[in-house]
Amino acid sequence: MDEQFEDDDGPETEKEKTLRAEVNKAFYDDRVEMAEPGALRRWLKTLSTKRTPSSNNWSRDIIRAAFINHVQHTRFVADLDARNNVLQQANFQLQEKVKRLTCVGVIFAALAFIFAAIQGVYAVRSYNLARQVAVEGENSDARWIRLSTTGLLGSHPEK
Repeated sequence: MDEQFEDDDGPETEKEKTLRAEVNKAFYDDRVEMAEPGALRRWLKTLSTKRTPSSNNWSRDIIRAAFINHVQHTRFVADLDARNNVLQQANFQLQEKVKRLTCVGVIFAALAFIFAAIQGVYAVRSYNLARQVAVEGENSDARWIRLSTTGLLGSHPEK
């Protein structure tokens, strides 16, 4: 069966020999981990699609292909980790901004409540004063004098 596979591929071309020599040199020089991504893809393609000159080298080629694949995955995971760190930092900054805006919103809500309470107190006070005026039957000048002393009126209206 091995002979049939080798017969279908034909003899190894010069380009295949050059690529295989490049892969061998990279592994012997221990520069696979530092190789460019394009070179890793080219070497992996060479190991996985090109005919192996000898069946004795198949296991070596499988191990080399697995190692190249491991290097590619390690780089991919490192890239994902770096991107994840950037996203986490941006998320942290966004959370801080949301916290500040929430604090500002709570402060404005508290101020609005306080002003509404003060306005309610003045409304009740004005209502009670109006009832007293109606009950006592004061004239408008007397009522104006009494209300202006409480701070509810500004100046006397011109006659």
